[in-house]
Amino acid sequence: LVDDDPDTLETQSRIIKAGYPDCRLSLARDGRDALAQMRQDRPDLVLLDLMMPELDGFQVLEAMRQDERCRNTPVIVFTGRTLTEEDMRRLNHGVSSILQKGIFTVDETLQHIRAALSARERLADERRGTVRKALAYLHEHYAEQLSRGDIARFAGVSERHLSRCFRQEMGVT
Repeated sequence: LVDDDPDTLETQSRIIKAGYPDCRLSLARDGRDALAQMRQDRPDLVLLDLMMPELDGFQVLEAMRQDERCRNTPVIVFTGRTLTEEDMRRLNHGVSSILQKGIFTVDETLQHIRAALSARERLADERRGTVRKALAYLHEHYAEQLSRGDIARFAGVSERHLSRCFRQEMGVT
């Protein structure tokens, strides 16, 4: 949970703890602290304010896109700012939801969190399935000369996506 306003951090923290009492919640008061925490321990979800001093939410999102470990982490943006078309375009990639501060109820906020986490689980299941399918093909054809393209075609994905799946699931390309 990333926000420079201590009251917002406290309120959102209580909401999350009410809906997910067993979750481990990390709080960051600015973008730099948030990125440092994410690099240490990759989160399952980031709840991010856009307007912060020094490193704002847009810059945090850009840094997350550049970092292989954080690139696929779902993000829910909390903002009090009126967003322009340009802002929305910048948020189009990697943001699960955009919630206006003070408008959504506790239940609605928790629904957005649940949706973001379940989408992440579906993606993880799909990645795992792709890796298992590719490994089965490798085991079946281990004596043959194979290329990444051969394996990707069998798995029904691009070579780049296959490499990304292996990197995320097994730590190797």
